[in-house]
Amino acid sequence: MSARVAACLRMAEDAARARQWGEAVERIAAGAVEDIQHDQLTFLAGAFEAGLVGEKYGSCFAAALGDCRQVRRDVYPHARDASEPRRLLYITASLVPGQAASRRLLRMLELHDRDRFEPQVLVTEEFTARRPPLRFLRWPHAPSMEIGGALVERIRSLDVDVRCAEVEGDYLEGARGAVALARSLRPDLAVFVGSPACPIQAAMAWSRVAPVQLNQNIGSPLVIDGIDGVIYHNPETAEKDRSDLHRRGIRVHEVHGMCTDLEAADRACKADRRELGVPASAVLLVTAGNKIPARLNHGSFGADLSRFLRARTDAWWMAVGRGDFSPFMQGLEESVRRRVVLAGARDDIRPLLKAADIYLNEYPEGGCNTVLEAMACGLPVAAMHAGRAHTENIGAQLVGPEHAIDMDNRAAYWELVTRWCDDAPARRRAGEVLKARARQRFGDEALCTAYEAVYESALLHSTAGAKAGASALSPCSSS
Repeated sequence: MSARVAACLRMAEDAARARQWGEAVERIAAGAVEDIQHDQLTFLAGAFEAGLVGEKYGSCFAAALGDCRQVRRDVYPHARDASEPRRLLYITASLVPGQAASRRLLRMLELHDRDRFEPQVLVTEEFTARRPPLRFLRWPHAPSMEIGGALVERIRSLDVDVRCAEVEGDYLEGARGAVALARSLRPDLAVFVGSPACPIQAAMAWSRVAPVQLNQNIGSPLVIDGIDGVIYHNPETAEKDRSDLHRRGIRVHEVHGMCTDLEAADRACKADRRELGVPASAVLLVTAGNKIPARLNHGSFGADLSRFLRARTDAWWMAVGRGDFSPFMQGLEESVRRRVVLAGARDDIRPLLKAADIYLNEYPEGGCNTVLEAMACGLPVAAMHAGRAHTENIGAQLVGPEHAIDMDNRAAYWELVTRWCDDAPARRRAGEVLKARARQRFGDEALCTAYEAVYESALLHSTAGAKAGASALSPCSSS
C-alpha cells in the first residue's frame, strides 16, 4: 500500500470517528481511486484487500444509510410468471465512447436473448463532477448524457431503458437517489460493473436493490455485504480469491475472457504507415492503452524497451493511448526517439494495430482489452506471466499457456520479440493462431452466452436457497 493510499484510509477512519460519514466515504473512495489509477493495484490486488475496503464502506453505510437497507432476498418478488424474461439491471459508473467497459456493455445489450433477459442500464455517474463539488475528489465535468450521448441513444435504439443517477450532493446523497431509482426498475438481477473505487455502487449493493446481485470484476472486485457472486474472467485470479470470497458467502463465477468484436476487427482497414511516418520496411511494434506512461516509468518494461530499440535499428515502436510520455521520451537517445510514434488516444485502435507487426503487452502490469483487440486483428502478442495479480498475468491468460512467457522471464520475452522481428513468416503464423484463439474463445456471441449461463446459475442458486429456507422454517414441512 502506498503512503498516499494509507493516508486516505487513515483520514477516512478519522472522519468516521467524528461521525462525518460523507467525508469518510469520499476518503475511502479516494484511496481506492489512487490505488487503481496510479498505483496499478498495489493494494487492491485481490478479494481480501477489496473486502477490507468493503468493510470500511459498510460501517459508514450502516450509520448513514441504515434506513435504505433491504436484506430480504425474495427470488422473484414481483410475482411475474416464471416463463417471462428476467429483468436484468446493469449498473455502471459511466458510459464513455471508446471505453472498453462501455463497448462491452453495448455488445452484451445487442446480443442478449430477450426471451430470457430484459436488460436495463443504470449509470451511477461516480466519475463526473458533482454539485456542489466533492471536498477531496476532483472529477472533470463528464456526464454520460453529454460525453456519451450517441452511445446512450444507440443503447435506447435497442429498446433498452437507460437511466442516469443525479449528481446532486455527496456520495451518500447520490447513493440514496440511486437506490430508489434502481428499485423503481424492479430488477430480478443486478450486475454491478464496478470496483472499490465506486462508492455509489457499493452503497447500492449494500442496500440491496435486487434479489440477486453480482459484480462483474473489472480488475479489483467489489466485495461488500450484499454482493452474492463475483464474475471473473481471469481463472488464476479467481482461484486466488476463491477462499476469501467463500468465507464471506460470495460465490465465484468464471467467464474465461472478455468480449471482443471480431467482425469489427475483420472490417477494419489498415492505417497508412506513411501517414504515421513509419517506413514500409520497418518492423513496427505497438502497445495500446491509457496507462502506458505509468507502466513505462514505474517498471522495467520502459528500460527494456529502450534497450531493445537501441539494439534493433530496424524496429519502431508505436504507443496508442493518452498520457504524458515526456519523461520516457526525454530518456531516449535521439536515434531511438525518432523511431517512436505517439499516436495518441483513438476511439478505434484496430487500423493502427493492423499496420503493426508485433504487439507488446507491458509488464509487470499489462492491459487485457487491447491484447484481445490485437489478437482479433491477427497480431502476434508478446505477453508475460509476471505475477498472481490480475494485471500481472491477464495478458498471459489470454494468449494461452503455449504462447505466454513463463513467470517473470524478461529475457525470454525479448528473445521472442527478436525471433519475430527476424522471421516474418513465423510472426504471421503466430498471429493467425492467436486470431483463431480469439475467434474460438473470446467472440462476443460466445461470451454473451457464457455470461447468460452465469446469470441463470445465480438466479437458480438463489431460488434453491430460498426454497430450502422456506422449507426449514415452515411448521408444515415434513421431516
